[in-house]
Amino acid sequence: MFTNFFRHVYAVIYRRAIIHRRSKLQLARSIFMTILSSFAALFVQYRAAQHDRVQVNPFSYSGTAHKNHVFAVITLPMNRDKYFVSALVNDTQQLIKNESGHSIPPIYFNTSEEFDSWVYSTTNSSFKNNIAPGKLILFAYEIMFNGKDVHITFYHNHSMLSSARDLYNIQRLVHKRLTDRSDANLKISHVPLIRHISSSVTASSIPAFITFGVINICILFISQAIEDSCSERRPYMLLCGLSKIEYWIGCFIGDYVVWVFVTTCFWYIYIFAKTPMFIENKFLTWSILQLSGPGILFLVYCVSFLFSNPDTGSNYVYFILMLPFIIFSMASDISPNRMFNQLLEYVQYAYPISNLFMMLSLIGMNQWKEKLKLTIALAAGIFLALLILIEFTIIYAEKNATKINFSLYIDEFLKRREYHVSVGAKEHENDVKSGRNSYLLKITDCCRIFFTA
Repeated sequence: MFTNFFRHVYAVIYRRAIIHRRSKLQLARSIFMTILSSFAALFVQYRAAQHDRVQVNPFSYSGTAHKNHVFAVITLPMNRDKYFVSALVNDTQQLIKNESGHSIPPIYFNTSEEFDSWVYSTTNSSFKNNIAPGKLILFAYEIMFNGKDVHITFYHNHSMLSSARDLYNIQRLVHKRLTDRSDANLKISHVPLIRHISSSVTASSIPAFITFGVINICILFISQAIEDSCSERRPYMLLCGLSKIEYWIGCFIGDYVVWVFVTTCFWYIYIFAKTPMFIENKFLTWSILQLSGPGILFLVYCVSFLFSNPDTGSNYVYFILMLPFIIFSMASDISPNRMFNQLLEYVQYAYPISNLFMMLSLIGMNQWKEKLKLTIALAAGIFLALLILIEFTIIYAEKNATKINFSLYIDEFLKRREYHVSVGAKEHENDVKSGRNSYLLKITDCCRIFFTA
């Protein structure tokens, strides 16, 4: 049983390979359109990089802290020996020394009023500074304990003007202390808005071009599926003992090999072009392209039943596959309803084309290097179940159509079963049955007598 199963599947795969080899022109066209879409995505990436040459310098104390600086700690004497305060002061000194090369000492104040008086004395030459003569304040933070929480108030200057650099630097210090790790650090930087917009456009355009290119491969697959189902080829194979399960498994394996080959080719194009989304997520991007193949192939097989002509199917399949993707994208941008958008997101994950686009978009926007939660298997399972349902529906419809057609012409069939009997033959039959004459041999209830036998 299993031997015949593998033989049948191998025969379908071999037949599929011969068809792909003979369809060199159509295969070359699909590969060319896919690669062309890849070059279009790379052109968008290149144009975005031309307007994206911004030097990113994370905030640090390099160049801002000098040897005549001090930082102030405002807290009560009873709190200075607490672990949180002493650790925060040590972290501050170590971080400033690592980034600026200067050892900046802390100075302590009991209250904020005392600190205000010191600041005033350092800015007014008529007052003498008895705490730290000749020193300039770099920043200060006030630490207060209320028995349960710790409140930190940050003072970065005395001009009442905000400073993003100083604010982010103190956030780095607090982060280091809250994580309770001496090696913890944050890299915070400001990026112009135009760069953020440019990165978002690039991150969404590259997955879109990849999706467009992938659909071009489907033209080759759907034309073969339509030609088999609409012609006498598949019925003849089924008549010769091939089951539909063996047929679809063989078709899927043969088509999936082509899918892996083509998608790997234009994946290498992005690798050679050093696209950040692919370079930083090599295996993840390649695996997403390959895992999306089954769902898209099952979708193509389901769509193939809508056509009766391979030429018509290959011309319109691109628009049919893209139409739901475009509708989902436009609806999510237009609708302000949060619940509707959440439901629409689930629907997009169930549609293989939208699923591929959303997975690649998440990688492009977030530059994730960790394992990504994939929903591609869900999309493949949905359309595999739909394909099975279509086949069972066809079988059920064919059986019922045969019964209905027979019931419509049953009277005609019964009439054809009635043979024409002449008057003389009927009289002779009655004479034999009546027994009025003696016959050496009697044959009764015979439809026909062959006299030459």
